[in-house]
Amino acid sequence: MKFYRLTETVEKKIIGKYPPFETGYFPVQANHPKFIQNIYYEKVEENEVFVPVPKLRKGSKMVDFMPGYSGREIMSEKLKGLIIATGPIGMQFISQPIIVNSIEIDGYWLTNNYEFNFDVINFDLTEISIMKTTWDVDFQVKVKNQTEFLSLVADTKLPQSIKIFRPYFIENYDKDFFALRYVYNGFSFFCSERFRQKLEEEKITGIRFLDLDEVL
Repeated sequence: MKFYRLTETVEKKIIGKYPPFETGYFPVQANHPKFIQNIYYEKVEENEVFVPVPKLRKGSKMVDFMPGYSGREIMSEKLKGLIIATGPIGMQFISQPIIVNSIEIDGYWLTNNYEFNFDVINFDLTEISIMKTTWDVDFQVKVKNQTEFLSLVADTKLPQSIKIFRPYFIENYDKDFFALRYVYNGFSFFCSERFRQKLEEEKITGIRFLDLDEVL
């Protein structure tokens, strides 16, 4: 099955101005331990975490898939429901208020991923790089399977990091929606051709579907 990487569209006719948000307000100090920007890839108590409240820019449009804080995405209630229907995904949806025309509205959700589907990766074909800096490759390594990859992740310490510039997926993977770390710009959502068609049938807006070998 064919898979796509999901990113936000920048087509003005769909979203208006990009980026769509400007700073609204922070409910707590930026160094608060329960502030979402200080939480990375771990499950949280949803009623105990604080999220910034963005303000929609003049000339921007509300769509179903929008950039959130700290590399997360903001999704509509409709998109949330379609994703949940695909099965377990290792992702939480945290209520995300948004200020639109001076009114704070609900019905949108900030994603928080705590599990990742490395079992989709065909490690025989996928090259893994150990990075000296964000853009400079130190050396490349090969691993045989997910277990070896997770061991490599555990053993790699700052300032080095891991990056997969172009993942290859196994055939007949059965999940329609999932997430990966250490790919492209660090974190990405992916979906199957089947789920892409579903999203298009449901007229979900704001998503750009990229082929796996397409790098922005």
